[in-house]
Amino acid sequence: MDLYLVSLLTILAIAAISAFLAVESRELMHGVFFLGVFLVTMGAIYFLLGAEFIGVVQILLYAGGVVVLLIFALMLLPRRGEREVIYRGPGTGIVMIFLVLFFLMLGKSSPPSGAVRVPTSLLAETVLSQYLLLILLLSLLIIVILVAASYLVGGER
Repeated sequence: MDLYLVSLLTILAIAAISAFLAVESRELMHGVFFLGVFLVTMGAIYFLLGAEFIGVVQILLYAGGVVVLLIFALMLLPRRGEREVIYRGPGTGIVMIFLVLFFLMLGKSSPPSGAVRVPTSLLAETVLSQYLLLILLLSLLIIVILVAASYLVGGER
């Protein structure tokens, strides 16, 4: 087994475990955190498959959206009794394995044979010319949803 396959299988295992924990965790913050881990590992899979642009978009948009969701949840949910977390062994180990594999594979990804490489500039030109209005409407819709959600949750204050 080469390093590419080992790192791909490891990242897939981390993605599967974090997706399961995101669905099964009882605490909202834990579920959102594991969702963020899942989305970052999906971005890493795109990097391994040679689609760097999609990997960056995955990490910036989706994992960044999860961070915004965490911030909104922290601001809008009532506080409960605070607990101190002491044991962090498995999470630290998983993060270290992911980082080591990511840096080992950083320059070694190659596209599959027969794949057509499309320049990122062509993709950006298409998105910013043909779909600009749709992207602006989508961003406006997201802002309206965030404002409405914060108004509905914080209405008693």
